[in-house]
Amino acid sequence: MTYPYIADFVARSRKFVIEVDGDTHASDGAFDARRTAWLENQGYRVIRFSNADVM
Repeated sequence: MTYPYIADFVARSRKFVIEVDGDTHASDGAFDARRTAWLENQGYRVIRFSNADVM
């Protein structure tokens, strides 16, 4: 199966995605919302962290 989006970290067997959002995400929240919706429709749970949280 081909996926139309790239995720930062994925555990496919657990259907779990972690996204780390940097400055580039601030300008296109609609794209992130579409990607999250698509992933959730595929059965994935998505959680997000900011770069500041990770650092």
